[in-house]
Amino acid sequence: VNITNKNGFYFVRFYDFQPSHWNFNILKFNAQKPAEREIVTTNLFPYSSEHFHNALSQNHFVNIKLYSSLSFAKFDEFESKDLFVCAGKA
Repeated sequence: VNITNKNGFYFVRFYDFQPSHWNFNILKFNAQKPAEREIVTTNLFPYSSEHFHNALSQNHFVNIKLYSSLSFAKFDEFESKDLFVCAGKA
């Protein structure tokens, strides 16, 4: 994804694509001692807005609204980068 350098440390961000999910990785190392490295991995799952809507409905949530921002902008499944969900418990 990208490589940045801050105070002598490099940060390399990249993905590993698995059949059921993606791994988002951040590799950190010192330019003077590259063998001393640290990697942090976060699993990302490709849930759709429909998945969240259905899961909330099945668990008795009502008035489910999907937005693309905290300012309640309309959610577009093809264009929106974020998903914000508002729902009430029945």
